[in-house]
Amino acid sequence: MRALGRPLLLFAALVFAASASNAWAQAEASIVDSPHNLSVTGPGPIRSPTETEVCIFCHIPHRAGVTPLWNRELSQAAYITYRSPTAQAIPGQPTGASKLCLSCHDGTIALGRQLNQQMIAMSALTPQGRKNLGTDLSDDHPISIVYQQAQSANPRGYRSLFAEAGPVHLDENGMVQCTSCHDPHNNVFGDFLVMDNREGRLCLFCHEFEEWSLSSHHLSTAFWNGAGRDPWPNTPYEDVRSNACANCHEIHDAGGREHLLYFGSQAETCFTCHNGSVASVDVRRAFEKPYRHRVESAIGARPTRLGQDFDISRVTCGDCHNPHAANTAEADPPFVSGALKNVAGITGSGALAPEAQFQYEICYKCHSMLGDVTITRAVRRASFAHDLREKFDPGAVSFHPVEAPGKNVDVPSLVPPWSEASLLYCTHCHSDDVTVGAGFAERQDAPHGSNYPNLLVLPYETMDNVTESEHAYALCYRCHDRLSILSNQTFAEHASHIVDQRASCAVCHDPHGISRTEGTPLHNAHLINFDVTVVRPDPVSGRLEYNSEGFRRGSCFLLCHGQPHSPESY
Repeated sequence: MRALGRPLLLFAALVFAASASNAWAQAEASIVDSPHNLSVTGPGPIRSPTETEVCIFCHIPHRAGVTPLWNRELSQAAYITYRSPTAQAIPGQPTGASKLCLSCHDGTIALGRQLNQQMIAMSALTPQGRKNLGTDLSDDHPISIVYQQAQSANPRGYRSLFAEAGPVHLDENGMVQCTSCHDPHNNVFGDFLVMDNREGRLCLFCHEFEEWSLSSHHLSTAFWNGAGRDPWPNTPYEDVRSNACANCHEIHDAGGREHLLYFGSQAETCFTCHNGSVASVDVRRAFEKPYRHRVESAIGARPTRLGQDFDISRVTCGDCHNPHAANTAEADPPFVSGALKNVAGITGSGALAPEAQFQYEICYKCHSMLGDVTITRAVRRASFAHDLREKFDPGAVSFHPVEAPGKNVDVPSLVPPWSEASLLYCTHCHSDDVTVGAGFAERQDAPHGSNYPNLLVLPYETMDNVTESEHAYALCYRCHDRLSILSNQTFAEHASHIVDQRASCAVCHDPHGISRTEGTPLHNAHLINFDVTVVRPDPVSGRLEYNSEGFRRGSCFLLCHGQPHSPESY
């Protein structure tokens, strides 16, 4: 034992032996039983085969160049610091207590290297595994940041925090440091945490999320069933509620650096539990279908709020679901269900909605004026607008009732409980698919993936010359009674067109709607917007149009299947 440290350490040993109730002694006892005891008596995997002193690895009573009596060289490394598009406080190079911690945990200085250049023999030169943070800290919780900057910029996202407020504390400069979350002398809670992090209590000491108390990630007691990989390899807890933030986030060595997610792909992080191993529904399987929202394409930093260069090609789970607020509450159209709580959208008027109230507002985020103008058209229409917000506008010519009840008050084919006053979700048509005739009790109305084009929930043939069947137009027959349609209750020539002429429903009807810029009530009532690959202008008049002439009456000018309508009246 070196004489330099003997007096202080001998005194510590005597105090510990004399009074186990002494607070200082309790702290020292905790160190003795923790991995930070690197001496020959240490319980951890890394220790010295010869050194019997405990404190000497970090502290020295004399000649210390850095408070608190620091006995290690400080790394001269230039660190790569944390960056995120949502970060409110940008960290600089590590300072204060964090710099001291990194003198061991960045792996640049051997664990046995002392300030006086002496070297203690060790079983390993550097910390092993996730304890070795390296000099790239971009995948670790930010340190050496001014907390007040973040709290002032987003007071609804961060709690008020003061240095003396509790176990989580800031340094003398109001900065978050390693010691804000870790007490190097006390390992009572594991990982040297300053408090128990069950149910995210440590994380929530600083971070605040609206509706977290009602969210499934806070309330669920689901646990891993043992199938596949362990979703929580680095936490001691075994259910969703206990893991809380740790269900998705890694504080150190995160795969998704910008938000400290388990993986670089947000979707892959979600799939860790939503693959049937924890959550009851295997959502991952839906995304393996040929038609799906391609959530796997979104890798790395990306804003999830509107007004920040929203990119439709990189849509991912967080664009529809807020994991801090999502829950299992049900709702009636058009209101958002619990699964879509607290997600941004675009209103029917085109305004930005920080929190969407209606499901269609979330869909408009991509399928409207801020969306992709190259959306593939399944059918070539006589009139076409890419903006679905305009098609579903209550002031549009005709539309399926997504924002407001439809304009047609006479639809006898509707299957109860549907009526002319009903409203639809987008997901009544675009959603995870189901086998025809199987019912809907075992599926979720969520547009994850489908075996049918355009993410349809059921088959809908849009090609010409299709033999009519329950299967061919199963999507339409979900709401419109097949017998009613084929018995011509609404339109005298339905059976002739669909059965005899083998014309698809899509030949005449545009299922979303016809906006005010696409047509007029005279020519485009009842969702009439012809497929121009099948229907051509009338060879006599040169006109291609439908004219509404009153209750269940109209006429057409067109050429279809070799039959001129010049006009044909009904």
